[in-house]
This record gives sequence, C-alpha cells and structure tokens, in this order.
Amino acid sequence: MGDGQLKSTGSVIAETSPRGKPVTYGWPQTLIETAAIIGPEATLKLVEAYRGRDYCYVPHRLTDKCKLVQIIGMEAATKLSQAAAGDKIFIPELAIAKCRKQLIAEAEGTTAEIARRFNVSARWVRQVRKDIRSDNDNRKRRANG
Repeated sequence: MGDGQLKSTGSVIAETSPRGKPVTYGWPQTLIETAAIIGPEATLKLVEAYRGRDYCYVPHRLTDKCKLVQIIGMEAATKLSQAAAGDKIFIPELAIAKCRKQLIAEAEGTTAEIARRFNVSARWVRQVRKDIRSDNDNRKRRANG
C-alpha cells in the first residue's frame, strides 16, 4: 500500500454501545479504520502503546518478538499486516480518551476482567463506571427539567 491508507475488511464497526451508536463514534478516521480491521480493544492498545509517538510501523513479517505482536497479539497483528504491511499508521492519542472511558464503562465482565482487558487497575474501572453513571444521571435530570 505505502500511502498510509488502510483498507478495511469492514467499513463500519458493527459493535454498538447501549446508546445505539458505534463504539468508535467520535474517533478520528484513522482509528475507525484501524478498529474495523483489528477491533476497538486492540486499537486502544495501540493508542496506549504509542502514546507520545505519532506513528506505528506495520511490518511485512511478524514474529512473536515483533513489538506490534506483543502489543495487540498475533491474530490482530496479522490482520493489520495484511491490510497495511510496510506502512506507518498515524495514531492520535488524546482524541479517544473519552471513548476509551465509555468502552470501559460499557464493557461486559467483572471489574477484574475489564481491568485486565484494558490494562488498567480495577480501581480505575470502578471510578470510570461511577463517573459515567453520574454523568448519565445528570443528563436525565436536566432532560426531565
């Protein structure tokens, strides 16, 4: 490819939040395209790993020692390599912080499972869920007058 453009196998992320919006709603286009290939959770792992750096290089050959494989796993890395081998993918970091919190708040599973999945502490998961519930309660109160 060489032009930094991803060719996704699916144009839209099928997963939706409880509000009915795609989980990638509000994300930058590059991350939406990446998530269409490797999924939202693997995309968030890339954002976390490349914080402070703008680009993620996608190698042609993948091994267990490859940084990309270590970050997102062999299955997701293979999908990304098939779509963008040899490219540098722009990974904006700050644009999805709120979306990441929303994914954590809406994730299914125990607090410990979610913490492991998103590589955060259980305390952070509880705090995010509490904050999101509080925000939703405030919106409902304003809507009801």
